[in-house]
Amino acid sequence: MADRPDIGVGNERGKTRIVLDVDTGIDDTLAIAYLLGSPNVDLLGVIGVYGNVTAETAVRNTRDVLRLFGRPDVPVLHGMPRPSWADCFEVDEGCARFHGTNGLGNVNPAEYVDGVGGDAGVDVGAGGAGTAGAGVIGAGEDVAGADVAGAGAGVVVLGGDAVGGAGFDEGAGVDGGATGVDLAGDVAELGVDVDLNRGADTDDVVGGAHGTNLADVVAEVRDSLSVDTDVADADSAVADTGFAAEVHTFAASGRVKSVGGYRADAEADLEEVVAAEQAVRRAESEGVKFIVDAVRRYGRDVIVLATGPLTDVAAAIDAAPDIVDHLRVVMMGGALTQEGNCYDLVCETNIIQDPEAANRVFRSGADVTMVGLDVTHQCLLTRADAQSWRDTGTARGRFLADMVEFYINANEDADPMFLAGSPLHDPLAAAVALDPTLVSCFDVNMMVETRTGDGYGFRGRTIGDPTRLRTPRKTAHVALGVDADRFVSQFRDRVASLCR
Repeated sequence: MADRPDIGVGNERGKTRIVLDVDTGIDDTLAIAYLLGSPNVDLLGVIGVYGNVTAETAVRNTRDVLRLFGRPDVPVLHGMPRPSWADCFEVDEGCARFHGTNGLGNVNPAEYVDGVGGDAGVDVGAGGAGTAGAGVIGAGEDVAGADVAGAGAGVVVLGGDAVGGAGFDEGAGVDGGATGVDLAGDVAELGVDVDLNRGADTDDVVGGAHGTNLADVVAEVRDSLSVDTDVADADSAVADTGFAAEVHTFAASGRVKSVGGYRADAEADLEEVVAAEQAVRRAESEGVKFIVDAVRRYGRDVIVLATGPLTDVAAAIDAAPDIVDHLRVVMMGGALTQEGNCYDLVCETNIIQDPEAANRVFRSGADVTMVGLDVTHQCLLTRADAQSWRDTGTARGRFLADMVEFYINANEDADPMFLAGSPLHDPLAAAVALDPTLVSCFDVNMMVETRTGDGYGFRGRTIGDPTRLRTPRKTAHVALGVDADRFVSQFRDRVASLCR
């Protein structure tokens, strides 16, 4: 792995230092463009976390967007691949509806500039340099035959409790999945009709099946299970067979959705599988360590700008509690006075992805500015704004306009309130990090409810913390008012200047 960068080297006086944590979908991309087009910004690094897309896709999207806009020098790091409460993650259909299957409105930034590749097989590690086979697995990189994705063999419900967890609705009809698989024993015990030796020679057996595709088997087992299936967890013992052990290694990790054609034979043994898993663990810790190092070095002179779930920020606090008194977070997420944008009309998407992490951040004592739906729904992007970027006549302008067209169409189809324009969620949070005068805030100690039920509230709701109601120091600043016209005009013009 390349050496980690010396955070903030070359910073000039007067610039705002930003560590950006994104789940790079469409509005995250617009936030990146806004920051790159703004004066006096020192973008120390960008961390790709799960959310709108998998963490690996967020890393790839971020890298491609930075390359398109002429900033491949900005380090891009892996964030956490799943919520803190779960051992896996799968992208919710609602996120794909608004951001496309690739997170960028199904637009590929690599196609907009000659000579700019969309190489996803080499990952930009903490040093900002691409390395292959050096301990960091790139998005889509085939390491020991393993197609590393941002999810495990399990279930994540957006909004949610883990399968079988408190508040989980077993009548929801969501497919379940195995977190630990003794393929020969557990599959039989579950009564799932899966041919473990399809395509194998007659002398092949489970435990050494040269012809069995693990990806197909894991997928078929997962698809065959229902939410009330009694499945051994990731800590359960597995049968003493190479095949079961290799499947278990991946399934127990909670990070691998499939193993992409990996075959249990002498050409790819268990040691290679374990090495691949360890590489994933190292990669995902990069972003958390980057946050810790930045805050320890710069204190309140750096802002952690989080436009996705707060899992990375919470993990940084858990890993280094000493940073709390110096940590400044500007986050896009939550809603205090408005309906949520999830199915329940209570919760906001970034918060509901990991309510436990968000609650830890709010209650940690760190300084948090919450830029939520209370203000982002007042800041709307129109087709005319997108056309102004297209009118620059540049590849960058065409890319943004094409991408935003998907976003605008999706918002118009979703809710009549967005016929006037599409909300600029993440760009507004980025703008507030640079210019807090854009919003007026209500100072209050916040919390996130983590369970649903009598006496618990509603899982994912952002609300004032009653246990700290009388505490003099208020650590959260909730944006309730916004100078929308000033922001939208500034945003449109800065992005246009970047496109020229």
